[in-house]
Amino acid sequence: MTNQNELNELNELTFEDMIRELKSINDQLSSDEISLDKAMELYERGVKLSNESKKRLQEAEYKVEELKKGQTELSNE
Repeated sequence: MTNQNELNELNELTFEDMIRELKSINDQLSSDEISLDKAMELYERGVKLSNESKKRLQEAEYKVEELKKGQTELSNE
């Protein structure tokens, strides 16, 4: 999968979908019956999902802070 395709695919997932997939990856990596190649593939996918979900959380936090600022400014007027 190319980087652009991966980015598009991640953008289509909801935050909740990413968390579910991360949990599934964690469960699979915890298994005793996983090949090294599969483990590396899952780990790489997990890192990408983790980075994207962190980015979305940061964006949400920023939006909340901006809304709080706007609310404070309105109440000070």
